[in-house]
Amino acid sequence: MEELYKLLLAERENDAKRLWTIFSVMNVINAGLFAVVTVKETSNFLQIIAAFLGIGLCIIWRFAVNRMVGWVRLWERRLRMIERLYLAKVNQNLLNQSSISIPANFRIFIGRQRQNPYRQGIPTRSAGQLLPLLFLVVWFVILVSLLLPQLKLLFVLLWTNYLKLIDIIIP
Repeated sequence: MEELYKLLLAERENDAKRLWTIFSVMNVINAGLFAVVTVKETSNFLQIIAAFLGIGLCIIWRFAVNRMVGWVRLWERRLRMIERLYLAKVNQNLLNQSSISIPANFRIFIGRQRQNPYRQGIPTRSAGQLLPLLFLVVWFVILVSLLLPQLKLLFVLLWTNYLKLIDIIIP
């Protein structure tokens, strides 16, 4: 049982590292794309391309983070299950020999999470899942602000051509 626990704990740690590696890489790429958009010498076309890339990247980022969080939670559920079995067995052995019991703070993945003073505020994983959505909203705002002058020009062209068409149809 101890080997299985070590294996599951190692898998959880590997997936947690992958999660934060993906998170860090996506932050760096988004920062680079923001730099492209904010530089004044960059053409409007390149800024629009960067905004579309940022939107696509944030969508991929969100799915990747959700997947990795799911794996980490799976490993933690398995670890909790083994801890319950293992601690129950150890407690039973200790109770048979003496009145000593393993303290509750020995547990890593089971126990009352809300009483842990280190788990205050928004959980890190939840913040990690929200950040791609926040970046996505920012990219949409940037894209709309970049496209607004072109859309306004397109609307004016369509409206004037519509009026000319109306003048032709209705003399």
